[in-house]
Amino acid sequence: MRIKFKKGKQRWLMEKAIKKAGSERKLKKILKIPNQTVNHYRTEYVNISKKRLDLIINFLGIKINDVDKLIEKKLDENWGRHKGGRDLIQKHKSKGTYEIYIKHLQKRGKIIFTQMHKNMKKKDPENYYRIQYEKFKKVGRYKFITKRGEKVRNKLEKDTADLLNFLKLKYSYEPYIVANKRVYFPDFKVGKLILECTAWRGYLKVRKLKRKLKDFEKEGFNVRFIIPEDIKKFYKPFEDKIITGLKEASVAQTIRGLSR
Repeated sequence: MRIKFKKGKQRWLMEKAIKKAGSERKLKKILKIPNQTVNHYRTEYVNISKKRLDLIINFLGIKINDVDKLIEKKLDENWGRHKGGRDLIQKHKSKGTYEIYIKHLQKRGKIIFTQMHKNMKKKDPENYYRIQYEKFKKVGRYKFITKRGEKVRNKLEKDTADLLNFLKLKYSYEPYIVANKRVYFPDFKVGKLILECTAWRGYLKVRKLKRKLKDFEKEGFNVRFIIPEDIKKFYKPFEDKIITGLKEASVAQTIRGLSR
């Protein structure tokens, strides 16, 4: 909530607080209000918030009933922003600069958005990448349910998860992993074993998998690609790392051995 004072009364209140504190800067430190905001309140450039008004009243030792006499009305928190925004848009429309102003806002918004992502990525990279990946997953089609009750993308992933569960191996589905300074969310991680399930037909996927393989192996992981038998020809560069038959007894033995 914001408080709209009668003309000149907010200035009077702020100058009284500034005088008691010794300066605007000192008042800022006492009340923990930004120096520019203190100045805006004093000049009545913006209406003061209820929360900050309470701080000032307590600092001055004034009774709330005495302050009520100075108030014109109480406003919604965003009242000033809505009104100011409408007035500014109308001003640009009347001057014929509305489209230029909108482009300016879009450009400014893009800069702020980019900086926000940059700061978050630097401050808390794991949380940042998890949030981005969760957004990605929402638009993905996770329609299959494993016996463990988790949603996965396709039947190949479901069969892999169910096999790991049957073997009583502790696995993570799409875990957060940093490998060679890159962030990955591989399909499955079982100890030191990474399992990537793919049914993609084409050589573009192979190029991406080569980079993944290199990065994972640099971190000491064993990597295996689980693919259907009929697309094996696309993955010749990984012949020694391919698993095609999940029901074969040798597969279970391989997975157990590599996960240790």
